[in-house]
Amino acid sequence: MATDSYSSLIQGISQQADTSRGKASAEDQENCLNEVLDGVVSRMGTIYKAKIAKDYNEPFFHEITRSSGEKYLVIIESGDIKIINKATGVLSAITGSIATYLAHTGDARKAFQAVTVGDTTFLLNRQVSPAMAATLSAARPNKAIAHFKAGGYKVTYTLTITVDGVDYSTSFTTPDNSAAGNAAFITTDYLALQFKNSLNSTVIPALTAAGKTGFTVTQYGSTLIIFGGANTFDIATTDGVGDKQFVSLKDNVKVITDLPAKCEDGYQVSVAGDGSEESSKYFLKYSGSPSTGRWVEVVAPATKTDLNAATMPQVLTNTGLDAFTVGPGTWGKRLAGDGVLTAQDPSFVGGYPNTLQFIGGRLAVVTEYETTISRSRNAYVFFPDTVQTNLDSAPVDYDVSNGSSTLITHAVVGGGKLQFWGDRQQTYLDSGQDPIREDTTEILPLANYEFDGEAAPKAVGLGSIVFGTKVGLFTKAVEVYFRGGKPDGEIEITAHVPKLLAGSLKHVAVGESAKKEFFLTSDAPNSVYLYQWYNQGNERVQSAWNPWKFPAPSRVLFASIEGSTAWFVLKWPSGTTLEYVILDSTGDESTQKFPVRLDHRLSEANASSHSGTYFVLDLPYPVPTAKRGTFRACERLDVADVSQRGREIPLEWQSDTQVRIMAANPAITWFFGSIPIAKRKFSRFIAKDQNDEPILHDELIVRSINIGHYKTVEYSVNVTAYGETVTQRYTSRLIGDPDVLNNEVPVKSGKFKAQVGQPTDDVEIELVNDTFFPAIWASAKYDYAITLRDAA
Repeated sequence: MATDSYSSLIQGISQQADTSRGKASAEDQENCLNEVLDGVVSRMGTIYKAKIAKDYNEPFFHEITRSSGEKYLVIIESGDIKIINKATGVLSAITGSIATYLAHTGDARKAFQAVTVGDTTFLLNRQVSPAMAATLSAARPNKAIAHFKAGGYKVTYTLTITVDGVDYSTSFTTPDNSAAGNAAFITTDYLALQFKNSLNSTVIPALTAAGKTGFTVTQYGSTLIIFGGANTFDIATTDGVGDKQFVSLKDNVKVITDLPAKCEDGYQVSVAGDGSEESSKYFLKYSGSPSTGRWVEVVAPATKTDLNAATMPQVLTNTGLDAFTVGPGTWGKRLAGDGVLTAQDPSFVGGYPNTLQFIGGRLAVVTEYETTISRSRNAYVFFPDTVQTNLDSAPVDYDVSNGSSTLITHAVVGGGKLQFWGDRQQTYLDSGQDPIREDTTEILPLANYEFDGEAAPKAVGLGSIVFGTKVGLFTKAVEVYFRGGKPDGEIEITAHVPKLLAGSLKHVAVGESAKKEFFLTSDAPNSVYLYQWYNQGNERVQSAWNPWKFPAPSRVLFASIEGSTAWFVLKWPSGTTLEYVILDSTGDESTQKFPVRLDHRLSEANASSHSGTYFVLDLPYPVPTAKRGTFRACERLDVADVSQRGREIPLEWQSDTQVRIMAANPAITWFFGSIPIAKRKFSRFIAKDQNDEPILHDELIVRSINIGHYKTVEYSVNVTAYGETVTQRYTSRLIGDPDVLNNEVPVKSGKFKAQVGQPTDDVEIELVNDTFFPAIWASAKYDYAITLRDAA
């Protein structure tokens, strides 16, 4: 008889051919952890934290972590928003309403996206198209300017107003310099006064007589402001010396030096190289009093200035412990340009943004083909402060498709770069070592992965991203590594389990420090798929999969990982619960001799009363009759002459939501919940030679299997052959065991030998822990007999 030892069981399920699997892999496994130091651990149970009195279908979730006492979970569906503090189970008070913005069709988890910066969360409805508000900048008054920059001797100055093709002119000629007193007649203020008087005495009366009423003239030093009433008019000036001294303008100037030093508050003009409307580059307004004012850049007259806040991402603000306000944001206005040739609308206006991300102190709004990145250090501003020059802090707009017709469905920050993901087309924003600016940044190709866009890629720390896409009936999951923001390798982490993740991917929860990930898929509503990994240098030495199953709830809606704690939101036939579990072999009671493994765990603190012989427990979740088989209650403390940790207490179900815990002593402490049945089915045993090659044989009989266990109370070894199952049970509770005091539950490490006696091709061996006690399976050793095949 020969033996073969499996010193490690750290791998999970493998769907590879039996001959290709490693010894540490399993045919099947569920409700376990594969821990590098321990082995296969029967997972701990989930602990009830809070009930949410709402029946969700496919809600949107977003996490906000401020501190150990403030870990918020935002839940949105069907126009309703709730924010629960995971640390306390308390629902936050929400001031304000964004019900209209929260309206959606289809699954809420696909309709919304959010990003949090400090105490502010920007919430995006992907089904709402941002728009400009109807608000316009002030229309430009029907005015013109004529102003003197200088005066000269023996110069004839002429001003002409043209209305409907008819010219109305007035002139003034200065004297020569023959007399010293003549200098007073060439001052700019004096010249402006002469034209003001002439306009009032001759030109305006002539216009009025022609039916062109409403003209007025106002003087500010050397500047005349001519108002044309309701008349469309042009203005022109000449001075006989190159038209350098007497300048007129209405809407446009070629150079800024043509503007007067003194003007009327609010007068607007565009500055363009050729003076034409079409090529206007920027707009100026005179602001202040005639003597102290200055020209400042403004938006073009009669131009839309405001983003419609009702259509923009809404803002959730954390104002204190368990307190939030919700409402529209105060988005920056268009401050310059005309919105057509300069300071155009952000590319998301009129489109449908699908992602918000924060990168380099800027908020990025990503649509199907483009991204607009806000002003530096101001997430609310998507218009430039000026169009005269391109400031380093200015917003930037990019085509992120890299010339492809592929629609971008998600954006994610990975490897320090903002990445844009579509099917067979991924790009990223690169600015090298410089901050993000229009002149330093470009969109570069990243990869060409197949990507169905059902769930957003998730960053795993700073160096990699994990994503999934449906292939046939199952999801393929891939982890991509980055160096310097560029792909530097990949691992198809489902390569050895291509038919495990049933349906399309709905959600990924990443715990980088715990080296664990949970995957939720469409065709396994009561399960989450746990993936565990461990790297030695650049080599991944552990890649372990197994599902965690929750048969009592209707569906697992959400999962997340924080350190060594996993959180789940579970949908029940009515209502929803928030629960958590410790991701190790000791659970939440590390000071106790052994952990008690119960899902949806409640305690005596949840009981409503004690009625002489029993506790009345009103459940925060309904448990129909068909799902009660795994629910148990047990005493949770060792108290002399009172209770014994792990001793089962009888139950009497009164309804789906009420159960009696049959303990007469009101001082007894207990747990109630559902046993998470842990299983591991071994791969078919293959005898291999020293080169790890299968040994050719005529017959291979597995005589027995020795299971090495650690800190274990009970489990079964089920041996199935030819349709019949023989159960051999290990228990640490042996009658007369001198190590057991006061009937306490013993927790032991050692070995258990189970008889098999069947051909390897016809037998299945499965370890099962169907108790609420711990079990850790660390190793296995096969005893077998082999008849070698005759080489002849």
